[in-house]
Amino acid sequence: MGGIASSSMKLHVMKQNFELVDKEKVITRWSYYELKSNDKYLARSRYGGIVVYKLYDRNITPAHVYIINTSNETFPKADGTGGRIHGRLFYYLYKRNMQNGDIAEGFEVTTDGEVKPDSAFLNAADTPFHDNSREMNKGTQNIIKRMVERWKQGEENVKVEFKEAAKLLRNQ
Repeated sequence: MGGIASSSMKLHVMKQNFELVDKEKVITRWSYYELKSNDKYLARSRYGGIVVYKLYDRNITPAHVYIINTSNETFPKADGTGGRIHGRLFYYLYKRNMQNGDIAEGFEVTTDGEVKPDSAFLNAADTPFHDNSREMNKGTQNIIKRMVERWKQGEENVKVEFKEAAKLLRNQ
């Protein structure tokens, strides 16, 4: 499957929301995906992306997608937070290292504007929420690719509502 999900974790598409379920226990649920970025798309720049579903230490609205230009000087240099891109990106967003109980997936937008849906640090994390595959969940890839295309066209606050997201998740 890739990314979030493992032998015990499943991503369920319900009637009006998505649920990440561990055996019978709902870990988190959400009804849309929303992209947030302070950066405008610039061709030939490289971007790191992260989808955050759950943080162990605080409540969040799940399925926020963040994209940050990793080519510019404001992106933090390596500081021991783990991960070449995604560990630093997580630290940049939350001012702490990733911990057990955090659930996220990572991707990159390459210099030619293509979505590279893998992350050794996030997607292949050794946690109960991941399946040790570098590649992002195929359905989530569809959602991210759609969002990135809209973001590249200049759309701000890109949101994929439940019906569209459910359709994209099912087209794995």
